[in-house]
Amino acid sequence: MALVDGGDLVARAIKQEGVDTIFTLCGGHVQAIYDSCIDENIRIIDVRHEQVAGHAAEGWSRATRKCGVAVVTAGPGVTDATTAIANAWHNKSPMLIIGGRSPLARFEMGALQDMDHTELLRPITKFAKCVHQTERIPEFIGMAFRAALTGRQGPAFLEIPTDILFRKVEEESVVFPKAYRPTGKVNPDPKLIKQAAEALRKAERPVVMGGSAIYWTEAHEELKRLIELLKAPVYLNAMGRGSVSQEHPLFFNRSRRSALSKADAIVVIGTPMDFRLAYGKRFSAEATIIQVDNDPMELGRNRDVQIPVESDTKAFLQALIAELEGGQYNHDEWLAQLRTEEDKTRGQMEEWMASDRNPIHPLRLCAEIANFVEKYCAGLCLFQQ
Repeated sequence: MALVDGGDLVARAIKQEGVDTIFTLCGGHVQAIYDSCIDENIRIIDVRHEQVAGHAAEGWSRATRKCGVAVVTAGPGVTDATTAIANAWHNKSPMLIIGGRSPLARFEMGALQDMDHTELLRPITKFAKCVHQTERIPEFIGMAFRAALTGRQGPAFLEIPTDILFRKVEEESVVFPKAYRPTGKVNPDPKLIKQAAEALRKAERPVVMGGSAIYWTEAHEELKRLIELLKAPVYLNAMGRGSVSQEHPLFFNRSRRSALSKADAIVVIGTPMDFRLAYGKRFSAEATIIQVDNDPMELGRNRDVQIPVESDTKAFLQALIAELEGGQYNHDEWLAQLRTEEDKTRGQMEEWMASDRNPIHPLRLCAEIANFVEKYCAGLCLFQQ
């Protein structure tokens, strides 16, 4: 009968989830994980500071829409990664951080870099647990992935003491959970979709505000379809940027404050009403607010919302489009008003970008940098050809 250690179980469990890369700064408390990752053909990217490992893992999740994984050693290894973990928490980025810990058998005896990391990280993670049995490592990794990837996405932390991680157990005694998290979408309540559609049919000055959930659910085509169907302006923030081309005639970005203050119907899609939206306080008092988020705690936060919808963003957009199709919508006067405001603001910016004032205006500096980068990239492309 084969013996496996905790490092083997970690590597197999994360590989089962589709992880092919981990980010780390080498530490003795987690050494067994590296050896097993090599055996499982999981790439190890070793950085020079644990904060970098955490940021890289979050960046990996953003780039791939999968759960990034960072492995850090005990004590200062975990505390160094805390800023990156907090960043992922606020960004709702799925991430798994595996932290080492001194042996359970030496608990409260002053072992090297001994501390209870779970209490430190519980406020900024969706899941923060310590494994107490080697055989249960895959089970706890499954729990961590379930927390990170479902509902409100975010970071999960799993602490594995060295005596648990390095211990060898019979392979047959270990169960690897496979169906441990839901993979379907949370669909919107049909009644709320009808209410949202009715509000938008009546609207003369609709506005669509899209955020990060557009990116995470790959709903850019649905967003584009919605605004083209409604003939409504769209504003984007956070990772929603890029979902609609800046060249699209319905894309706006310099008149948002005015649009939100004058709109009579506002669709807020997967973005919190936080400081970026002035906590919803600048929204027109007469507007019907339609807010969709997969986290019900975001619905109605900071201001009343007439139509709060708990749903996967893509599923919501698909349902709303189906309900609105066949209607005739014309908001040319509203769009022209906003475009005039955009052009006025853009004209002022272009004046500043060309200004020779001393000291240099920040927009002139940005314009010079942009011109340099454009020329450099063009030259690089010619060189490569």
